[in-house]
Amino acid sequence: MEEKVIKSIFDLDAAVIKKLQEKLGVKADGMIGNGTVTVLQKFLNDNVSGADLTADGQIGPKTIKALQTWVGVSADGAFGSATAKALIETLGCKYINVKSIFDLDVETIKQLQEKLDVKADGMIGAKTVTALQNFLNDNVSGADLKADGQIGPKTIKALQKWVGVEADGAFGPDTAEALVATLEGSNINADGTKNITTASQLDDVVAEYMRQNGIK
Repeated sequence: MEEKVIKSIFDLDAAVIKKLQEKLGVKADGMIGNGTVTVLQKFLNDNVSGADLTADGQIGPKTIKALQTWVGVSADGAFGSATAKALIETLGCKYINVKSIFDLDVETIKQLQEKLDVKADGMIGAKTVTALQNFLNDNVSGADLKADGQIGPKTIKALQKWVGVEADGAFGPDTAEALVATLEGSNINADGTKNITTASQLDDVVAEYMRQNGIK
């Protein structure tokens, strides 16, 4: 699939815009209007030294330069792919390019498989899907799925209900983010500590310990 060319802030995916709106504390409708731009300008005035923007809801080079300074790229006033990528990373939109459940990263799939009590090999096959369908039948009211190992809109809708997003049957960034949050939430102990279930998570713990203790 050809990568989307981004030439302005208005070319951003709706999921990224929603993340930005959530960051700004405005209605997350996925559309950049005057209200979102006005709040963005106020946010940049508060967080970027010397921004000095007029909060008029109009996007111009000065607003883009302040945004670029905030996300850490060259402030040339032209919103392009480099600025978009930096904004996506700043907002933590890890799953922005996810268009199906098969696009999930290996560690997330492993977490899901551990939740389902199947072999955590990081690959979504018929056995994982069958276990997922059985799990959703048990945990989502009215799911009524046929456990046939085939992913279709009905299975995705049940999964979306489980993770608490709109059940439209299309697996995209919002569903991916919600799934990750649900899996991570179910992996937190009562005392706030996190269970370590994958090698990657163990590496993260070791790295953080070394950082905190000045070990190189």
